[in-house]
Amino acid sequence: MIGTPPQGAITQRVRRGVRALPPQFWLLAAGSFVFLAAMGLAFPYTSMFIRERLGVSMGIVGLIMGGSALAGLPLQMAGGHVSDRFGRRPVLATAVVATATMYVGLAFATHLWQVVLLVFIERAFGWPMFLASSNAMVADLVRVRRRPEAYGVLRFAIMSGVVAGPALAGLALAAGASLPQLFAAAGVACFLFLAPLLVFLRETHPDHRSEALAHAVAAAADHAGDVVGARALVPRAPAGYRAVFRDRRFLLFCAVALLPLFCLGQLYTTFPVVATTELGLPASVWGLLIAVYAIMVAALQLPVLRLTRRRGAMVRLGLASACFGIGLGGAAFAAPGWQLVALLGILAVGDGLLSPVSSSVVTEMAPVELRGRYVGIWTLVWMFGLSLGPTVGGLLMDALGGRGLFGLVLAAGLLGAVAFPLLQGRRRAQPALAFRKAKRG
Repeated sequence: MIGTPPQGAITQRVRRGVRALPPQFWLLAAGSFVFLAAMGLAFPYTSMFIRERLGVSMGIVGLIMGGSALAGLPLQMAGGHVSDRFGRRPVLATAVVATATMYVGLAFATHLWQVVLLVFIERAFGWPMFLASSNAMVADLVRVRRRPEAYGVLRFAIMSGVVAGPALAGLALAAGASLPQLFAAAGVACFLFLAPLLVFLRETHPDHRSEALAHAVAAAADHAGDVVGARALVPRAPAGYRAVFRDRRFLLFCAVALLPLFCLGQLYTTFPVVATTELGLPASVWGLLIAVYAIMVAALQLPVLRLTRRRGAMVRLGLASACFGIGLGGAAFAAPGWQLVALLGILAVGDGLLSPVSSSVVTEMAPVELRGRYVGIWTLVWMFGLSLGPTVGGLLMDALGGRGLFGLVLAAGLLGAVAFPLLQGRRRAQPALAFRKAKRG
């Protein structure tokens, strides 16, 4: 066909893309796939399992899942400090152990206090810390210019795991397996992932300040194309979290990000209950539907990132927020079938943009010596937004019904679509100011 590149050119392009990212990054991506596949055996069913096992309302389930996450937020802040001081690997290992403990424990838990404790352990030390440390690892390994692509690849690996786990879980349930058996299998699989993580994955945190500063200058040069400007962009921030909380651009960005995160927080908590009760989907079909959704995210993410790469980061995040509102908010009103799948496809576009673009924005804002803290606070904001989903969503669902709740989800997503682009000018003004100061000096 005319205009179609030869197969050899495509192969060379793929090889160049692989070589552009270091081997340790690919090892991290492979490990993330395994970890998410193990978690995927159970996490789509967590809210349903707790509701059935304890016989409580959806509001109580939301408080258990969201409230435990909110209570664990201060410990997640400590994760960023530990990651900066002692390295990324100890935080990753802690996350894997915490997640495995929750799933194994839930398989045998029979009392409310046991469930609350187990969920708290995972929300404080599990997936949030894995997310923070793995994102910091990517920033350690990959220069600024390649980071959106690297975060996209990492997200692709994660969503591929989300495909494999729920698909296997759906088949297991259809074959007669029970939910407690799935939860026990998920926990054991997470524990098995721990050994190769500790053996093969090296520490990536810069050991010396000189290395960190050299990396910062090289990264800024990639971004700005000017050595003098790059030196001006090396931050001189005070130690600790004071620098993070003085960064108004970063805090405003985090506040707006809560809108799409509130929407996303419904996907695995309130929405499965709406899907199985009001839309009439069987539990096994829900697991397969999540696998289909994850396939759509994995398939669409890199093409969407490439198609929108000429747009500003805030415009891309505004598009993501709109997709969350329309896809997830509208799905609660759709009939099972092609309408539901189409809306989940829209949601998949937003999911494919939100994580890699927002992670890249945060690491660009962060001074290299405080990168773990910035990423730790961002992970805290991420988990806080997701926690608003079950905490507020469960109560609203009891009061307004499923469709009333998801009408508000639609509104929140569209509000974020308007708010994100308004931040674009603020973010662009900062490098120019830094160059002016450098020239005056």
